[in-house]
Amino acid sequence: CCSVTAPTETSTLSLPDALPIPAPRRLVAYYFHGQKRCNTCRTIQALSQEAVESGFPEALMAGRLEFRDVNTDEPGNDHFVTDYDLTGSSLVLVDHRDGQAVRHKTLSKTWDLFADRPAFLAYVQSEVRPWLEAP
Repeated sequence: CCSVTAPTETSTLSLPDALPIPAPRRLVAYYFHGQKRCNTCRTIQALSQEAVESGFPEALMAGRLEFRDVNTDEPGNDHFVTDYDLTGSSLVLVDHRDGQAVRHKTLSKTWDLFADRPAFLAYVQSEVRPWLEAP
């Protein structure tokens, strides 16, 4: 249920990225998933959003951090599968500078920690923090 499908055609439209990113630098925590999702996928999404929102409210309010839920099966979102080498539902940090994605990291331990809420939140926040503090 948690795999994503490789795109079959090149897409020029990027729905989430079509939104303007006004800040010169913004970190986006993307939760990528397909249309069909199991309870584990939904739990990981909810915990990921909770980790970002509870750990970094000031960065969210200032526009330096954003959480986005992206269904890779929706039209225009298929490019994310190849852009970030997605093989299934994933939480990916993407550093945007001047509107361009310049680096990313997949937080692969989310699948190992989803049943341990405190450990999951601590893991995600420990991964996000250095990216926000980087020059």
